[in-house]
Amino acid sequence: MRFESTYVGLNQDGLTDPRLTQSVERAVRSRVTAPERIVDLYEADLIVSANHNRHMVVEVSVTADNSDIDCARARADVLAEITGGEVTPAVFTANLNAPQRELAEAQSVEVFMVPT
Repeated sequence: MRFESTYVGLNQDGLTDPRLTQSVERAVRSRVTAPERIVDLYEADLIVSANHNRHMVVEVSVTADNSDIDCARARADVLAEITGGEVTPAVFTANLNAPQRELAEAQSVEVFMVPT
């Protein structure tokens, strides 16, 4: 992923880094994306950001399903619209069935397997 000087842009507790907040505020003012899409972005489990306008939107699930993969892709697309940066969608999971692995690959969603 080559992330340098990483920081947590958003976590499940709703803590948001000011840099992400500023990007979102600019997007709202300039109407870059629809407000309801921005609201959905804040439902992400984790956003990790780094230098050079690079980001990763992460969904975390014990068993990743289609919804987790679709959400990671959609939320990454929103963040890319907002920041104009490189955004990687990702799923962290302990279990991934073959159909979901194929879906993740088709949607260019990175999969990180967490040992149980």
